[in-house]
Amino acid sequence: MYFFYIDESGNRDVKVDEPYVLTAVGMYENQWRGFNKHLMGMKINIAREHNPDIRQDQLEIKANLLTKPYDRPENPFFKHLSDDEITHISEQYYRQLEFSKMVIIAVIIDKAELDEGTTLEQMHQNAYEMLLERIQHYMRNNYPKHNALIIMDDTGAQLNRRIALMHSRLLNAGNNNMDFRNIIEFPFFASSEFSNGIQLADLVAYSLYYTFKHGNPNYVYLDKILPRIARHADDKNNLAGLKLWPSSGRFEQTLKSVSKRFWRE
Repeated sequence: MYFFYIDESGNRDVKVDEPYVLTAVGMYENQWRGFNKHLMGMKINIAREHNPDIRQDQLEIKANLLTKPYDRPENPFFKHLSDDEITHISEQYYRQLEFSKMVIIAVIIDKAELDEGTTLEQMHQNAYEMLLERIQHYMRNNYPKHNALIIMDDTGAQLNRRIALMHSRLLNAGNNNMDFRNIIEFPFFASSEFSNGIQLADLVAYSLYYTFKHGNPNYVYLDKILPRIARHADDKNNLAGLKLWPSSGRFEQTLKSVSKRFWRE
């Protein structure tokens, strides 16, 4: 069994001209216990040096807290942390991509190229369907005897219900491109406060969001995720794990630059 943790980055408002990124990080089930124990133990140990009564649901790691200092003073965990502690936490999360042999799959949407009248629900659903296609491709090409389970950040009752209904339809009838034979069950919607997997997906999604928003293939946190992006089964230099939609000249140029860096590495 493979677990795929999904989270987003970017403003959901379709009129805001910036990327919308939906990202999945996947791991084999046997890796989960060590992954979770390491990250949770690290956070608890750091937190208790500052406040012995802090709760586990207050130890959520989010990209905005790592990258935007002005968001930290109101957070019960981050308000205590030094810059060195924040850097250490960030490094430990990103290192788990390699230690836990994780895979990254993502859909990057250029909202400026969406059809007029597209709603945020439609955008989110389209991103999810394309992400699910790439998860199915990855499982079929690499682990055809294993199944994949989706664990997704809770986005609210309305969006959760839309995604669950579409997910059920895809598993029952497929779509024009494929059957989803390696994906099982409904998506599990979990609070990111309690899921280190979703928290890591948030960090990875932000790394891709920043890279494409700023057209910066040299972004330092892209370096940390680049080796774990899924590759094409027949062409290991092809970053098949990244899907751009709709066709976008500016994002395609960034992807080409990212791919060149990947080839060199």
